[in-house]
Amino acid sequence: METIRNAYDGEMHNILDCINVSFSYDRHEPFDISDSQPKVYKNTKDFSNIHNVYEKDNEICCVVGNLKNNIEVDNKLYPFSVIGSVSTLPEFRNKGYMTKTLQSVIDENKKSGIVFSVLTGLRRRYNNFGFEKCGFRYYFSFDQSFCKYQKQSNITIAKFENKYLNKIFDIFASSNHYIKRNKQDFILTLQTSYSQVFVILADSYVIGYFTYSSKKQRINEFKVNDLSYLEETIAAIIKALDTTRITFVVNPLEKDYVLALDKICEEKLATEQLHFLVYDMVRFLEMLIAINKKVKNIKPQRRVVCIDGENICIKITQDNYQVYLTDKKALEKDTFTQKQFLRQCLGLISMYDDDDLFPLLLDINYTDLF
Repeated sequence: METIRNAYDGEMHNILDCINVSFSYDRHEPFDISDSQPKVYKNTKDFSNIHNVYEKDNEICCVVGNLKNNIEVDNKLYPFSVIGSVSTLPEFRNKGYMTKTLQSVIDENKKSGIVFSVLTGLRRRYNNFGFEKCGFRYYFSFDQSFCKYQKQSNITIAKFENKYLNKIFDIFASSNHYIKRNKQDFILTLQTSYSQVFVILADSYVIGYFTYSSKKQRINEFKVNDLSYLEETIAAIIKALDTTRITFVVNPLEKDYVLALDKICEEKLATEQLHFLVYDMVRFLEMLIAINKKVKNIKPQRRVVCIDGENICIKITQDNYQVYLTDKKALEKDTFTQKQFLRQCLGLISMYDDDDLFPLLLDINYTDLF
C-alpha cells in the first residue's frame, strides 16, 4: 500500500531516520540533520507535522519538509514557506516518489494562502516544479592581514552563555527585520547550518553577536548596535577564532551592514542561492515594493507587467504604492512567464538591463531558512 500524507505528531524519529539515511548516502559519511538544522530537529516542540511523507507498506521512504512563516511589512503579513529536508531512501529512488511528495507540498501551499515558497540547493531539478534560482546575497571576506592595520581596542569575543540571551535578543529585535523570532528558541534558530553563537563585548558590555560555522569559515548572522566598532570587531573576531580567513554572509536588505562592510572588505562576492516559487504574484510584488521602498530609492511610476497571461499594475508614488490586477495590456517587453519574471525581478543578471525598477532585493537569512 502506498500513500502521501502529512506526518503525524510524534513521528519525528521515523522522519529523522529517513532524512539521515538519505543524506548520509549522498555524502558517503554519517549525517545527522539535527546538527545542521537544530531549530526544527532539536526543538522541544514537535515539528513532525510540517513534513509530507511518502509511505509504502507502512514505511516512510520519502520526506519533504514545509516550514511556514510570515514576512511582516507595513503592518501586513505575507505567509511564505521554506521547503527543506527533501530526501528519499536510496532503495526507493528513481521511482517518482520525491516528485509526487514535493508536488503534494506545492499543491497544499497553493490552496492555503501561502504567497511564495523558497528552497535552497544547487540542483537545477527544482526548476521542473516551477522554481527559479534568483535573489542574491553578499559574501564579504577578510583575512589575517586585516588585523595588522587595527589599533588595540576594548572589543572582546565570548562564547554564548544563557546570561547573554536577553541582551542579544534585544539587539536582534531592535534591528530592521521582517521575520519575527521567538526568544524561547532564539539560540536554536541561530545555530542553523552548524553555527556556534558568540557575543561581542566592549568593556564587558554586550554590543552585538554573531554566528560562526567553522565548517565553512563563515559568519551567517552578524549584529552590532554601533557600526563605528566594525573594524575593531572584525579584527577581534579573526583573532578570537584563530582563523586565517573569514567571510560574512549579508542579506542585501541589511543596507547599513552592506555599505559598512563594502568600504573595508578585501573581497566581495554576490551569489544566488535560493529557488523561488510564487503562488500569488500580486501579493508577492506588493511585498517586494513595500520592502524595497525602505532600502532603496524607487522612482514614482506606473507600469503593467503580464505574468503567465495575468496583467498586473504596479503603481508607485513618492509616499505610497499599489499592486493590483488590471485590464490594461502590458508592453511586449514586460510580458513574461513566471520564471522569466522572477529572473527579471530578482536576478543579478537583470542589473545589466536599463530598468528603473528591477532588480528588487529579497533574501532570507540562513537563520530563517529551514
